[in-house]
Amino acid sequence: MKEIIDRITSSEEETADVAAQVAKRLLPGAIVLLNGEMGSGKSVFARAIIRSYGYGSAVTSPTFTLMNEYPTLPPVYHFDLYRLSSPDQLYDIGYDEYIYSDGISLIEWSEKMEHLLPDNYVEIIIKKLSPTSRAITVLADEYGEMIE
Repeated sequence: MKEIIDRITSSEEETADVAAQVAKRLLPGAIVLLNGEMGSGKSVFARAIIRSYGYGSAVTSPTFTLMNEYPTLPPVYHFDLYRLSSPDQLYDIGYDEYIYSDGISLIEWSEKMEHLLPDNYVEIIIKKLSPTSRAITVLADEYGEMIE
């Protein structure tokens, strides 16, 4: 994996700015794994990416539904797998039709996908440094769907 971005942010707004920078570099079909502990800002990051694609209505976390679809160009599929009890539950929602499409897939708690994790993806690692500051690292392999 190649490090694309490495930033320290000191507010939710700065975190959203980094997410907007990432959104500009994603190619259609990108699969973005949002990794970090509870409360690190994964949903903040996802919301900012969705808004970057012009979505103006409320952006809610799909904690109970597993996935929300946003009608942007390209479409954004926001997965929150926190409550996933088995990776096989993803088959019930047809996850592969979403993540292997031309849309942008944002996946929180991707470690719960286990063997269903795609081969190529962009990884966002968010570490909580203090109540307001975050360390954000963006990684992509040579096949990651990002414009460099």
